[in-house]
Amino acid sequence: MLDTSLFRETASSETREQNGIACVEINRPQREVDDKKEISSVEVAQKAYDETIKEINIECEGIIPKEQKTRINLEREVHKPIIMTSEEYSERFPEADPNVLGHYEANGQVYMKDGSPETLSHVATHEAMHLTSFKESNQNTYRSGLREATYNENGMREEHNRAINEGATELYALREMQRRNEGSSIEAISAYPEAQRAASELRDMVGEERMREAYFGGNLEQLKAEVIRLNYGDETAWDRFSKNVDILEYEGDEQKIRNAQIELTLQNAIMYSFKESEAWTRSDNL
Repeated sequence: MLDTSLFRETASSETREQNGIACVEINRPQREVDDKKEISSVEVAQKAYDETIKEINIECEGIIPKEQKTRINLEREVHKPIIMTSEEYSERFPEADPNVLGHYEANGQVYMKDGSPETLSHVATHEAMHLTSFKESNQNTYRSGLREATYNENGMREEHNRAINEGATELYALREMQRRNEGSSIEAISAYPEAQRAASELRDMVGEERMREAYFGGNLEQLKAEVIRLNYGDETAWDRFSKNVDILEYEGDEQKIRNAQIELTLQNAIMYSFKESEAWTRSDNL
């Protein structure tokens, strides 16, 4: 059986100096946090969480499979977001990066660090988006949104599409906060900026419908096939794209990061060129 006990999907603050983004302050004195709240942290998080799930259920009607809707609504009822102090969170999850603000676990439970109402709303929206994304598990594979975790023939766990999945999650979370006119929540933290940018560019290339069908509907193979097609049939195109986004978000080696940026820029140029040539061909045939 695939061990999903440590399969977590997170909302994190951005700390890389080379991105020029300041780390969000997540350890403010409790008194300062409390003074800014009119309602409790649990209420703020639960409201954003519920509204996000409700909106996605409506927006993705016809995309989310019936059995997935059943799972989403069951998880929503059984697992309410648990709010913890930073100290409690670190003690409960000692292996977590200090900049992680919350996470969604494979069993459907969401844990979040306490913070300002704006930060709580942002994190709750991000984690609710993880909950609504497509889920599938079998003996060797766990799927969540665009992310895949598998065991290879040696029994070693392999992760695929981790960063681009976080980027897509944040992309949809930002759109949901925009719908709710929560500009301050959007600005409260910067989560996965490189992956979010890559997800936005990917959506522009493959189309909104294909992106949603992959993330919410489970049709990941169609998304991969379109990326390959836009790269003139290069069968390595999706894997290279996904791995380079992982490097941008999780790699510390600056040379590897620069190489990944160059490769992604070139790949986007190739896909854009392909789409342009298709558009010209269609116009010529009219």
